[in-house]
Amino acid sequence: MKVLQKSSVVDSGAKGFAYFIKGFLAGIQGHLLSKDSLDTEEEAIPAIDIHYHEIGEYRYCTEALIERNEAGENLKTVLSDIGDSIVQVKGKTKTRVHVHTNDPAEMFDRLSKQGKLIEQKVDDMNLQYERVHNRKYKTVIVTDSIADLPKEIIDDAQVHVIHMSLLVGEESYIDKLTVTNEKLFDLAKQKQTHPTSSQPTIKNIENTYRYLLTYYDTVIVLTVAKALSGTYNAFKKAAETFEENKQSIHVLETKQNSVAEGLIVWQAIENLKAGKSVEEILSEAERSISQSKILVKINTLDNMIASGRLSVRAGGIAKKVGLKPIVSLDEKGDGEVFKIAFQAKTAQKKILKHLKTLNEKKGIKYYAVTYVDDKKLGEAFAEELSGVLNKEPEFITKSSGVIAMGAGKGAVAVAYITE
Repeated sequence: MKVLQKSSVVDSGAKGFAYFIKGFLAGIQGHLLSKDSLDTEEEAIPAIDIHYHEIGEYRYCTEALIERNEAGENLKTVLSDIGDSIVQVKGKTKTRVHVHTNDPAEMFDRLSKQGKLIEQKVDDMNLQYERVHNRKYKTVIVTDSIADLPKEIIDDAQVHVIHMSLLVGEESYIDKLTVTNEKLFDLAKQKQTHPTSSQPTIKNIENTYRYLLTYYDTVIVLTVAKALSGTYNAFKKAAETFEENKQSIHVLETKQNSVAEGLIVWQAIENLKAGKSVEEILSEAERSISQSKILVKINTLDNMIASGRLSVRAGGIAKKVGLKPIVSLDEKGDGEVFKIAFQAKTAQKKILKHLKTLNEKKGIKYYAVTYVDDKKLGEAFAEELSGVLNKEPEFITKSSGVIAMGAGKGAVAVAYITE
């Protein structure tokens, strides 16, 4: 089953049946099938049980299960300079390792050089502590990792982020936590495959709701467009479990992604900080959704072709003529080509011209910028926008891996909300 494959787990019923057939055949042949011979197929390494997490120098409590290379180094030596509380449990071919670190992406990058990553887990100890001991509001804002928003803004408002999974071949990474966009591109090249993403499970979201409602009166969820992902439907379905608390969970589809989704979340945060009611926060978010737009300047068509958004034939023709499309989303959240250009500079000029005209006619209330892998490109784009609009962006941030997979290297984007 694809859903189980994406989560790197087997179908227990099917595996049991496989054991039955193996035993049946061995019995016919007169062989004794020992428990050890079954365990060699799926070596079980127990979870590392650490109940107490001291809040100190390191923020993230991480755990990995790795199938080791024969010439693999001692994992404590590999990771000692980027973390502490290192515990490892070794099996015949696999090792489970627990580490406290500030850089999960670097940690998992190093581990990937020691073997095949089978499982990844990351818990934010600081956020957990702050939520329990220093809760700021009675309402919590929840979003998915596709929403591009600076980490410091998320931390300050104690926003809860549900992270998407990024699949590269047989390995699964956690968006914005265990892999950088640059590493994602490298992995895709090494494995000669295009990364894909998977939405959070309904069970995972149910557990998140249950946890958050322990500390908060109300949960406001702002999700990526349902035309792009099943994430919104998963959030809605999970909320049905809490029928008795249905007034405590509000799920709103932004009909956007990336920095546009992030900008709507940012506005909700500002309204929460201003002491506005849940009804006011939701009402203003709905109004902003109808007045928001994202414009993405694509530098290469390779990722659009690899992801299937553009056919190989059409993509080949577009590359030959030097097509540089400006990509956006329509009112329903479906992808669309906003304008066509044949040079990157021309595409940028068209975006600037559009925003200048829009600002003069309607007024741009807020805007923000994101970039895939090149921070200097993002900052230069923001500087040009500032000159045209006579005000600074609300924020500049790096895109999620989900966005990077579709937009490709060198892409930049601007999102805005009109008056």
